Amino acid sequence: MKGLLKILLLGGTGLLGSEIKSLLELKGHDVVDPSHRLLDVSNIELLNQFFDDNKSFDWCINSTAYARVDLAEKETEEANLLNGTVPGHLAQLCSSNNVRFLHLSTDYVFNGEKRDLYTEEDSVDPINVYGKSKLNGEIAVLQSNPDAIIARTSLLFGIKKPSFFQALIENIHEQESFDAVDDIYACPTFAPDLAKRLIEMMEKDIPGGIYHVTGTECLSRYEIGIIAHKLYLENFRNKPFEVVPISAESWKVPARRPKYTGLSNEKLNSIGISKAEPFEKNLLLYMHQLLGAPVI
Repeated sequence: MKGLLKILLLGGTGLLGSEIKSLLELKGHDVVDPSHRLLDVSNIELLNQFFDDNKSFDWCINSTAYARVDLAEKETEEANLLNGTVPGHLAQLCSSNNVRFLHLSTDYVFNGEKRDLYTEEDSVDPINVYGKSKLNGEIAVLQSNPDAIIARTSLLFGIKKPSFFQALIENIHEQESFDAVDDIYACPTFAPDLAKRLIEMMEKDIPGGIYHVTGTECLSRYEIGIIAHKLYLENFRNKPFEVVPISAESWKVPARRPKYTGLSNEKLNSIGISKAEPFEKNLLLYMHQLLGAPVI
């Protein structure tokens, strides 16, 4: 680590961006976090002007994205702009201004047919518009800036964004049952844990390329539900609840999901970056954040 860093953070009010910003500031780094109103990343001319006026950054983190997986099937142009065109242009600007670039991507660049942990060397083959747009972004970034870092993550959860996890915990707390898909698998990743590891990657100034940065376990949503109910019984109160397994075919959503997108973190671990905390530990912390004090 070369000391405290000056970092341009794009998307600093989002689920991951807000966690990155808090931790960067806690560690003493200088964070510039322009609002969407001041810097709309989809406005290429505005981006060009911003980089002309600001040339002293060590890193730029792009945590902006079009993340509406189902709506992307209709809003293809917007998804490709935010997930494909914008990251490529940001990467080019960073390269021209001697700024390291960190871009977030997704497990959805894979088709889910491998049934084993995907490595960074595995072939990509997205099966929905969102995944294709994110892959377009990866290609554009590395073509413009081979020194850039692409961090693929998976099934992100945290306190500042509604999600499957929020719906699950609230149903355990207030309802009697919850339907959860039992044949789609991914690595749930806790936003504060991910932020910690991304910052460690920047502080260590690791080589450019693609890295998988996810939670430690590959689970179905049904398995997550079973674990969440167990933790609720152990830490909150004894309450009957049923997690009902359903198939992906019966989950009526517009965009197809890959069936298995477990990502191997071996490449990242091999260069000395910390492993994620155990899933149950992160999930319990999230449950306390969501529900507040334990229910007696």
